[in-house]
Amino acid sequence: NGGPKLVAKRSRFSMGPTSNVTSGHYFDLSADIEIGHGTVIGGRGSSFWTHGFLHFADGSIRVRNTGAIAIGNGVYIGGYCALNPGTRVFDNINIGSHSSVAGSLEKPGLYVSERLRYIPLGDYETFKKENRLDEQDKLGNPSLIRERD
Repeated sequence: NGGPKLVAKRSRFSMGPTSNVTSGHYFDLSADIEIGHGTVIGGRGSSFWTHGFLHFADGSIRVRNTGAIAIGNGVYIGGYCALNPGTRVFDNINIGSHSSVAGSLEKPGLYVSERLRYIPLGDYETFKKENRLDEQDKLGNPSLIRERD
């Protein structure tokens, strides 16, 4: 963890037998992370955050949020997932790639963050009429100009 200035107690990382972590994942140890047996942290790029911040009053108040992460037995976590402070994942749960998890997942099954949906674009001429494009893009492709709020 960040040392005694940030976190007073020493945190602990534990992983059960037959569990596997593939390469390229990040484990923040501001609090404990416990992984059961037979669990796989698959793919790459997942992050396990045991601390974060909550902002209030236009950012003038910043509250540190620290909590241990507990992963059960027989869990599969796909690539590029984010587990947030205090997350608890019970046994025999599968988490699809690119999912963000906060709180507890208790019921065995598959969890994903967002349902895949269809967004019609129409043909190119219709798309050009309905959107602003920069047709002088440096790469030779038109680029979509997005309005900022």
